[in-house]
Formats: sequence, C-alpha cells, structure tokens
Amino acid sequence: MDLFYLGRQLITALPSGNGTDVTDLPIKLLEAFVPGYSLFANAAQQWLGFDLRLIMSCIAFFFIAKSTVDFVWSRVYKTLLDYFTSSVHIDGRDDLYTTVLEWISATRPDLSKRSLTARTQYGNQYDSDDEEEADAYMLAKVAVGDHGYFNFSKTASRVPPRYEPDHGQFWFSTPHGTFQFKKNEYTTRGSDGLEHMESCIDLSCIGLTTNPIKLLLNNIKAWTVRKEGSKTIIRVPADERWNGWMRSSERPSRNLDTVILDPEQKSRILQDMNEYLHPLSSKWYASRGIPYRRGYLFSGPPGTGKTSLSFSLAGIFGLDIHIINLMDPSMSENTLSKLFNNLPKRCIVLFEDIDAAGIKKRVDESDSESDAKRAYDDKDASKAEIGKGKSKSRATRRADSTSPSPSPPRKRHRKSKTSTDTDNESKISLSGLLNVIDGVATHEGRILIMTTNHPEKLDPALIRAGRVDMQISFSYATASQIRSLFLRMYAGDNVPSVTAKASGLKTEPMVEVAGKIAGSGDAEPPLAKEELEDLSVRFAAELPEGRFAPSDVQGYLLLYRKKPREAVDKVGVWRDAKLVDMAEKEKNKSAGKKVKRT
Repeated sequence: MDLFYLGRQLITALPSGNGTDVTDLPIKLLEAFVPGYSLFANAAQQWLGFDLRLIMSCIAFFFIAKSTVDFVWSRVYKTLLDYFTSSVHIDGRDDLYTTVLEWISATRPDLSKRSLTARTQYGNQYDSDDEEEADAYMLAKVAVGDHGYFNFSKTASRVPPRYEPDHGQFWFSTPHGTFQFKKNEYTTRGSDGLEHMESCIDLSCIGLTTNPIKLLLNNIKAWTVRKEGSKTIIRVPADERWNGWMRSSERPSRNLDTVILDPEQKSRILQDMNEYLHPLSSKWYASRGIPYRRGYLFSGPPGTGKTSLSFSLAGIFGLDIHIINLMDPSMSENTLSKLFNNLPKRCIVLFEDIDAAGIKKRVDESDSESDAKRAYDDKDASKAEIGKGKSKSRATRRADSTSPSPSPPRKRHRKSKTSTDTDNESKISLSGLLNVIDGVATHEGRILIMTTNHPEKLDPALIRAGRVDMQISFSYATASQIRSLFLRMYAGDNVPSVTAKASGLKTEPMVEVAGKIAGSGDAEPPLAKEELEDLSVRFAAELPEGRFAPSDVQGYLLLYRKKPREAVDKVGVWRDAKLVDMAEKEKNKSAGKKVKRT
C-alpha cells in the first residue's frame, strides 16, 4: 500500500480554512481509501433510506483490530520462537531429510491437511513386507486381463500416491513433546556453476534444549531400521551430495542359502567377518597397531555368485553397499579419496570386475634397473673403444677410416597407445588406488570386497596381505550344487504364506495359484518330498560337473519354473546345445588369439 499516495489524497479531500466540518472527516477518510464512496453513500441514503457510515465504521474497527492483533501476535510469536525454543536443521541433501519425510507421511497422516505434496510411488519401497505380500495375493486374483494375461493397468489406481508436507510449517505432538515442522527452499550453486534449488527441514521444540528433538530423530531412525530390516541399501557416488554418496536403490536381503558356494568357505567368511565386526575388535586392532580394515577377493568365472555373496553378506550383517565404478570418466584419484573418507562407520565397499577396471600399472622397478644397467654398459663400451682408438697406429686408423662406417644403432620406439587403449584405461593409477585402500589417512572400519574373473591379471601389490585378507574362489557348479539349485527352485511351492494367513486372505499353494494364471495352465501338480529328491538326483546326473555356471543352470530352470518333471526330461537337449555353443566360442577365441599373435 502506497501511504504517501493516500496521504496526498487525504490532504486534497479534506476541506481547508476555518469552516472545516469535523463530522465530515470519516467520509473524507473513506473517500481517500475508497474512491466514489460519497456518491454511493448518498445514493444509498436517498433510495434505500439507511446510512452506510455505521456499517463502514464497524468494518473499519474490525479491520484495525485484526491488524493490531496480527501485528502484536507476530511479534510475540517470533520472540517466543527466538528465545524459548530449540531447533535442529536438516539439509535436503542428507539421508535424514528423506527419512523424516517418510516417517511423517507414514505415521502422521493427519498433519498439514491443507498443504501436501503428492508423489508417485515407484514399486513398493514405502510399503512393509506384510502389505507387499498381501497386495501380491490380491493382484494375482484381480490383475488378469481380457486375454488371460496380467494387465497391471487395472491395478495402477490401487497404488495410492505418497503424501508428504508441502513447504510451510505446522505443529505436531508425540510422546516426547510438541514439535514444529518447517520446510523451506533455498538456492545454491553447484560444482557445475549452475544454481540448484535445495530443500531443508527445521524441527523445533519448546524448551532451551534440543534433547527432545534428538530423541524424536532417534525414534525415526529406529523406525527406519525396523521398516528396512529386510532390505539392503545400495549407494553410488554423487558429486552434488555433501558427502559424495547418494542412495541409489534398496533390494530385499538375500539369504545366504541361495548362494551356491562350498559350505566350508561360507562358514569361513562368515566367521571372519563376524569377528571383524565385533564391537570390541577395533580396540584389539588399535592395541596391536594394526589398521582396522578388512579386504576380500572373490574370484571365479562369470555367473558363479561373486556379487550375490556380497549382497548376501551385506544383508546378514545389516550393512549398506557402496559401489564404485573405477571406469567412470568422472572418477579421479581425488574423487576416490573423498568417497573413501566419507564412508560411514561400518559398510561394504564393492569393486566389481577389478581386473577389467583399466587401472594403470606402475612402472616395473626391474625394467628400470635393466634399462639403467644397459645404458651403463653401453657407456663403458664406448670408453673402451676410445682407448683402443688411441693405441692404434696411423696406418691402422687410416685403414679404418677407409672402411665403411658401421651403421648407427637402431633406436627402440615404444608402441604408441591407440585411442582404444586410452578409452580402456581408468584415470586412477595403481599407486593411487593402493594409497586410497590402505594409505595413512584412509578410512577405517569398512569392508572392501573386490570381484574378478581373472585373478592372475591383478597386480601382486593389490592383493597382498593387508589389502586382501581372504580370497574366496568360485568354480563352476558341482553335482551337489546342481542338486541344491534344483531343490531351491521347486521346494517350498506347497508352503502357504504366513502373512497371507495373518491378513485373512485365502491361502493357496503357489503351484495352484500359478495354474490359474496364463502361461501356467499346464503347471504340474505339487510334488512329494521323496519325488523331488529323486528328480534332483536325476537332474544332477544329466549335467557334467565343472562345466556350467550356476547362473546358467538357474536360467534353464526358470524356463520350467512350474514344471520340474519337464525340466528333467529336457535337460539333455539343453546340455548338448550348450556344450556345442561353448566349444564354438572357445574355438573362435583361440582363432582370435592366433590372428593377434601373427
């Protein structure tokens, strides 16, 4: 509102001189604020017979009173917030920001009803396992389309949006006290030089201490742990985050029984990792001057379960997995050092296919010594030639001068790197990687897992003791492992769901449910335990040991996921075709090596 303009209008409207009528002052004031008021008031007086001055006076009184109350209350409220409340700030780039929003949307649905933000739920990441399984049984009954196949567009409306508080503030109460939620936005400039919009949360409570807020956040973290107790969190590098890590996804924790590995090796790595993660182990390491770090190398052919074991161990010990791709063009040694220094207290760092990461090796010291020795011998030889030349007679020297001069030594040229070689190399050198893994200032408390298909290609310095404390070798499936794969695929089909019972849904064996959906109408009836054991023995006898990866066998069984008898009957055809294909690939590989050698 332009007060100077209103003042000028008021001065112009007021009469001047000794004949000023004070009773006309309210009309003049209203005329200054509402142009044309006097004309409207006179018309209402003549035609309707009542005076608008009383009504306008009441409106003006309530307007002035409300403005006064709002002004006083805002001052008092701000003073109370400034001097009698405590607050905790949560940045939008921190994981706790998302956690608080999820907790509020899940446990406090009655808050901020007038201003909410609706977000689409992708998957069931915000649902509990019980709700997810109950939804699965429901979808199995109602999601069948007109052609007999699943049509998930019919169930899209059954997945409600996730609501969370919009930008604003409100109060809510918990057993720990009364709190104020305030969500704000601010602009920040990123590393790319562009401005980005970020959000933040301020949690406040009445009192001169932040202990109630700390208790509330501890309860929120405990709620998250209970909700994600059966999930494994996967994190990847992110430059825009203050700590360099961002939450990529979450996956259901994998049971260790689903990993095809020798039981003795499973027991060995479980005991070793459990002893390392014991709360008192850090003091034991420190008292003996040993860095509190642990490294594992999982080696073996592709598809033998190296990555699966990493995820299974993360689920067993409740650790997050931090995946680093050393071939990322944006990954430098400084970035890698920052990522390691910002790791949480306990976690698993995963380097997949470390042999194919393109790490630039250090110059071999033996090669340097041989080059220096060769140069030193050439220098001595030249000195000897000079001495011999001085002792020769002039005639001999003249004869020598007439003889053809020897050709100069051929210079050795190093093979230039092609663009392909450059593309296959990482920006991180071997020495830089080793310094990050076990340097003086590197992070302690983490578990490093490296997987490789070709351990012989790794530099010995990378896998020496202290950097790799235990090596686990994976091999192609043995007969016992093939039997385990078969039993795991078909066992348990007749076990009803406990969650479905608790939810009141009608439970059915999975084979019977599968028989009602399209594509599984010819599913075989449930098998007895003895028959299933017999089929597993027959299936393992059809496949040679040490020739197929567990992933290949599992892929074949998935083709007959509801037909174990048919899987056993047709495995011979699949085996022969697979062996022929493997022999052809090996032949082409050998031919390629010969051409390259030529």
